[in-house]
Amino acid sequence: MSCSSFDAKTENKSFPKDPSLRKLSDSAQLPKFNDLTFVVESGFLPSIFRDTAQVRVIQKYVNQIKKQKFEDSVELEEEQFLDNVTDGGGSLIGYFQNGQLLQVKEWVGLSYGVTQRNFYLKKGQLVCVLETEDDFYVDDSSGTDHSVFGQHCRGDYYFTNNKLVDMVTLGHNRFEIDSNDPEEEFVKLATKYQKRIWNEKNQN
Repeated sequence: MSCSSFDAKTENKSFPKDPSLRKLSDSAQLPKFNDLTFVVESGFLPSIFRDTAQVRVIQKYVNQIKKQKFEDSVELEEEQFLDNVTDGGGSLIGYFQNGQLLQVKEWVGLSYGVTQRNFYLKKGQLVCVLETEDDFYVDDSSGTDHSVFGQHCRGDYYFTNNKLVDMVTLGHNRFEIDSNDPEEEFVKLATKYQKRIWNEKNQN
């Protein structure tokens, strides 16, 4: 359910549940949206993006959260938040500051790569989702290399009062299909994840 929708029914290939994969994907150098070389060479075309004052306020807030050194966090294992467990496993981490849940990080390992989504929250409401899908490098002669990633797609989604106000994407994603609504999906997921993280925190 990241840039490409995933389902455990399709996750039947051999995939090593190796923690190093998470480290590799976390440290991957991702292209910026204004990197025209990446756009031209990859063939990825960004969606229309309006650099409005509203979006800039959200980006400033998100950047402040990114700079936080969180001392309080709660981590859920894959079976605690995924409806269908994937081959590569997954984790969900909630980060707290002054008693407020500010960020939720989802990491999911798939047979073909890794998806990551960061949900940023303000007073319990979703304000931003940053997602990436990094697929394993596949060579026609040698096969799949699990140590090398190539970015398949990336998306930034901005919300106000749980309403999608803007988005920018690179690559092909499931929201190109009209029946898939990023506002509905992400608001629903953010609500679900917050509830499960708070439940886990209150039990400890």
